[in-house]
Amino acid sequence: MKSQATSKKQATNKKFHYCTPDNAVIHDHELPKTAINLYTILVSMMDFETHSTFARINTLAEKLNRKPCTVQRHLNVLIKRGVIIRIFRKSPSNPKQNISSIFRIIRALSRLHMRAL
Repeated sequence: MKSQATSKKQATNKKFHYCTPDNAVIHDHELPKTAINLYTILVSMMDFETHSTFARINTLAEKLNRKPCTVQRHLNVLIKRGVIIRIFRKSPSNPKQNISSIFRIIRALSRLHMRAL
């Protein structure tokens, strides 16, 4: 049985990441609100080491409460503005076929913090 002090010490050594979306993107009045919301969701889902997210279009559509074609349209807006880039993943069995996409967030500020209790 672990002592309470040991459990508390282990809890304080856990690392927590958070990411702050870039204010220049959030306050860009030329971007549609749905594109800004999509950007925020992508930032919240990104891997902090690679600044990439492996998100399905349907998952993003569910989170935004929008249709997949709307998500696709706003992804293209973010790509054209240079906020994100899209990397197509190829099928191992058929290199000419794209199986999914990885989105790399260009405009995000990531932080790493130690949790202190």
